[in-house]
Amino acid sequence: SDMGDEYRLAQMFPGVPPEVREAYRFDWKTATVPEMISKMREACEVTTTDPKTGNMVTGIPEHPSVANAGIDFVLANRDYLGFKMAKTLGRLKLRTQSQFLKEEALAYRALWKNFLTLERHITAPFRQMMLDAEKRVGPNFGNLDVKSYTDGALYERTAAYLVLKSMVAHWQQKVQDAEYVESTPETNDNLLEILMVGDPKRYLPDPPIIFRLDECQRIAQAAANMTAVFVLTPE
Repeated sequence: SDMGDEYRLAQMFPGVPPEVREAYRFDWKTATVPEMISKMREACEVTTTDPKTGNMVTGIPEHPSVANAGIDFVLANRDYLGFKMAKTLGRLKLRTQSQFLKEEALAYRALWKNFLTLERHITAPFRQMMLDAEKRVGPNFGNLDVKSYTDGALYERTAAYLVLKSMVAHWQQKVQDAEYVESTPETNDNLLEILMVGDPKRYLPDPPIIFRLDECQRIAQAAANMTAVFVLTPE
């Protein structure tokens, strides 16, 4: 970015100033769903000129446009929105649609779509930086000369660290799953529980995945070693 590495890091973990957060932040002890949706709609709406009538109208902007106030609102309340809010808006849209309330259903659909666009707009820099880091780390799995492929600007090193840590967590979970499956005798009582643990692809005739305990342990250890070297290597 022409604005520098710190700007890219700020894009990766966006936030709002304290005064903006105070203006849009809900009191989550008393907030209700109707209130949340009403406030979000108010923040997401913009006033434009109707090309057909020439009158000023207020509403959700056409996709993929978003309002700056909408971005601020989502950032100020992001820890309580996300997937659950998207699910709520989708359900409300389907509910009003099933009641043949066409105008309300269209309004919910527009808000739902706008919220999803806001989420993608806000998270796009983070997702892109993580994807770039995965492209650097993935082909070098097991290579302990970590600096050769994770060095770079602060935001690039941050993304590389997150990829390494998520890789460790992923394989540690696979180790736990494999330990449970391989150490638990199958009975009629626990068969379904065992089937629900880990990746079901392991039951295919020629499994295209790594799932055996010894293999998962080796890979998890390699991932942990890479992460440790990254942390201990000076900048």
